[in-house]
Amino acid sequence: RVIILAPSHYADFNGVAVTPAHYRTPLGGVKLDPLVSELATHPPFAFRPKALVEAPPWASRRGLSSHDPRPDTYEHSLEVQLPFLQVGLGEFRLVPLICGRVDPKVVADVLAKRFGPQDVVIASSDLSHYHPYEVARALDLECVRRIRELDIRGMQQQEACGKTPILVLMHLAQQFDWEPILLSYQNSGDTSGRKEGGVVGYAAIAFCERSTAKSS
Repeated sequence: RVIILAPSHYADFNGVAVTPAHYRTPLGGVKLDPLVSELATHPPFAFRPKALVEAPPWASRRGLSSHDPRPDTYEHSLEVQLPFLQVGLGEFRLVPLICGRVDPKVVADVLAKRFGPQDVVIASSDLSHYHPYEVARALDLECVRRIRELDIRGMQQQEACGKTPILVLMHLAQQFDWEPILLSYQNSGDTSGRKEGGVVGYAAIAFCERSTAKSS
């Protein structure tokens, strides 16, 4: 079971939107886990929280505009994780969650009561956005440091668009004694070679049981 915590880029709402939609990528369909229906009955989770949704400019150009938009209608931050999971895990059951205005600790406390040994939690986020290359590196590495130190207060001051999902994961890490391990950091200047102008930062950080982390 994979629980994905994603930020909301186009919808302003309170709580956590539980997505009942069935996802499909070119690699195939993704099954939902029964936890989806269970969570929707526990505030701050809800199937359709009241939301102010602003369609992105690309939606109408691609014929994707909706007369009844939901928090998940245009949200990409959850979907981009799915192909990686399909390649890495093969079959899995998905719990798709989009975070609005919500206390990360409250979300973590609800999830912790339902978290099992075969579950995976993913927090989807970029890091800094559109700063000069060296400025971006400094901001991003400071953000990574706060995550690795499980510094909740320090992380609250960071720029990452998925700050709320990351904070939920950090609260879970504190409860379950997980150790954050940096796997990789780069920004778009490293991957594209275009370091002039603004870049966007990315990192992969694994949260592992401390016994597992030490053995690796």
